[in-house]
Amino acid sequence: MEFHEHLKQLRTNSGYTQEQLARQLHVSRQTISSWEQGRTEPDITALQQLCECFSTSLDTLLLERMEGYAVPYTFHRRLLLAHIPAALLLSAALLYQKIAIGGWLVSFSYLLLHLMLYVILTYCLKHHDYSFLAGYDETFAYREDTIQRMLSYMLGNIGITSLLYTLLQLILVMSMQGALTPYIFICYIVQFCGAIVYANRKYQSELLQDRSLYIYLRSLNKLTMAMLGTIALIVCSVLTCFTVFDIKNNSPQAAYLLFILLPYLFLNTIWGVVQSLQSKQLLEKRQLFAFHWKSYLLFAVDILLCLLLFFICWWLR
Repeated sequence: MEFHEHLKQLRTNSGYTQEQLARQLHVSRQTISSWEQGRTEPDITALQQLCECFSTSLDTLLLERMEGYAVPYTFHRRLLLAHIPAALLLSAALLYQKIAIGGWLVSFSYLLLHLMLYVILTYCLKHHDYSFLAGYDETFAYREDTIQRMLSYMLGNIGITSLLYTLLQLILVMSMQGALTPYIFICYIVQFCGAIVYANRKYQSELLQDRSLYIYLRSLNKLTMAMLGTIALIVCSVLTCFTVFDIKNNSPQAAYLLFILLPYLFLNTIWGVVQSLQSKQLLEKRQLFAFHWKSYLLFAVDILLCLLLFFICWWLR
């Protein structure tokens, strides 16, 4: 990436227009435009002012340290490649034990989730495009170096966790302890979500250039926890039903569970989208987020649906 491209990207990510940045630096808008098009370059005084505006170092502004992210890239790539021998051994063990297709899906879910996260986050890191991230708002001025460190930390944490759980699943299959698989998967989901929440909380106080916005961002933590809670509730309920009531994949009993799962997923997906849109509007108005009474009603419906799930499994056994 050339300097003029990086300058334009920093300005956009910080929420400045060319006119606003020009007023900050006491230069004309045409000067900013000339810098961003690569026709001219700022002098050392202007560079120092740019560093202050973007809350970054001169080295980072001049791209001299951008290659420093090659180390995390290399680490994350090697971590992903380390899954390959584990996945091959796991495939051989599953074939030898003649495990059903459901066992295959759970066994490789650790690798698939890590791969999905790797593709998304490495794209964000390399292209400095954070629009894929939940809660990211282009109207706010973020500290890009903090976002990069947060994503790198999150990806490394989940990558190591996924590899360890893949190896643990291999041990379970080889020792014919497949009954423990659902409980291990629940533990993984908890750790997966926990790693994301922890990374956000760890770097939250450093993300924004305007510190007055932190109180509004913290009010959104309850929304994040509620979303993770709805996911954990249905995952734990389904896995418990399959384990306790010995429900087989592709069985009539499993088909009946869809009548509960589909409305649950539909209602919570719609709720999540609506709440996300409302939270952005509240941030723009500088208002704290709070749950509406309809959200509490949905939480009650979620619990009732899960109880109905257990009742159907008990009735069909």
